[in-house]
Amino acid sequence: MSNKIYILGPCAAESEEQIMTIAQELAAVINANANENDNEEEVRGKNGVPGGTIFRAGIWKPRTSPNTFQGIGEQGLKWLQRVQDELGIDTATEVSNAEQVKAAANAHIAYIWIGARTSANPIAVEEIANAINANVNANVNDNANVNVNVNVNEEEGRGESEEVRGKNGVPGGTFKGIGIKNPVNNDVSLWIGNIERLERTGLPIMAIHRGCNHHPCWEMAYQLRTLRPDIPLLLDPSHISGDRRLIPNLYQTGIQLGYDGFMIEVHPNPQQALSDAKQQLTPEELAELINVNVNDNANDNVNVNDNANVNVNVNANANDNVNVNHNVNANYNDLLWLRAMMDEQDDAIWAMIDKRMQISKQIGEWKKVHGVDIVQPTRYQDILQRRLEWAQAHHISDQTIQQIMDAIHEESVRVQS
Repeated sequence: MSNKIYILGPCAAESEEQIMTIAQELAAVINANANENDNEEEVRGKNGVPGGTIFRAGIWKPRTSPNTFQGIGEQGLKWLQRVQDELGIDTATEVSNAEQVKAAANAHIAYIWIGARTSANPIAVEEIANAINANVNANVNDNANVNVNVNVNEEEGRGESEEVRGKNGVPGGTFKGIGIKNPVNNDVSLWIGNIERLERTGLPIMAIHRGCNHHPCWEMAYQLRTLRPDIPLLLDPSHISGDRRLIPNLYQTGIQLGYDGFMIEVHPNPQQALSDAKQQLTPEELAELINVNVNDNANDNVNVNDNANVNVNVNANANDNVNVNHNVNANYNDLLWLRAMMDEQDDAIWAMIDKRMQISKQIGEWKKVHGVDIVQPTRYQDILQRRLEWAQAHHISDQTIQQIMDAIHEESVRVQS
């Protein structure tokens, strides 16, 4: 697990007992899946963010309705401190304003992330970045003052004061890293702009892909990966799906596409969760998920001859062969991304057809009440003509559009009848 970043835990902190229970269960899952062959390079990760596991829990919950659970508030930070102090697992929580940044920093929380709603507001992200900078600068000044007094003698001078060191290696007033989710709207430029704002803090940044309104928006993530390959990209299948049953397939897709990690919501008893109950896994389900033998070397199936850009010289030396294989793998990863985008469009097409048939059923009921014939030839010819004109403008054959529209019309008549 260590070469990827796993941010795991409940949607929301609900009680100290809940937090400690799920943290202990996750610690057991983590230990059971530790790789004995982990090496330092794998653990180092990307962009200064180490691979490994971070425990997540929402303290403040910016919910859609004010009548739903809004989070436990600042008292929950003490529970996250316990996780760090007693289990040695870094913790993370979501922040949406400067006051929450200060509270999390003072509680020595290792990581913070900015949610999709806040990410849609660049002014709010700017204020959070400024608050992080203010806390970091204050911490630097405090440390400078403390260091004047700690070097009482040579032996004592070898160490740091407890005030400077902080808790679990996290200095007061600063963080190990920041996560930024994509905005709720499909806008890669805004996502990158937010990353750039947060980079001014000097802290490592992680991009968290959580989709848009339960749609993956793979193209947005692919654009980010292409434009900022230096930034760790994590997949949040919990929010993309909104349904725990869909998480395994999304997780497998994330592995195949080469995501640097995952943010997954895990709860000891999802049915009783105060928020996002439908999309949280149990620790047992998580253990099964990460133990699935996913073929993340799908590149083995690549036929080199299918890649016109790769010409294999049978007399090439070993280094040339390594370069060829690297190019093939990189190109095949692009193909996997394109296939994911196509699958998403196919899903959208079938969802729209389903919605169209629901409307057809309503139209059929109206026609029966008002004594109108189900089949209206003139109406269908008008629709077909508009689609044929659209096909010509988009360089799609008339025959293809005719076949598609005839099939849809036939099914619509059947539904209305």
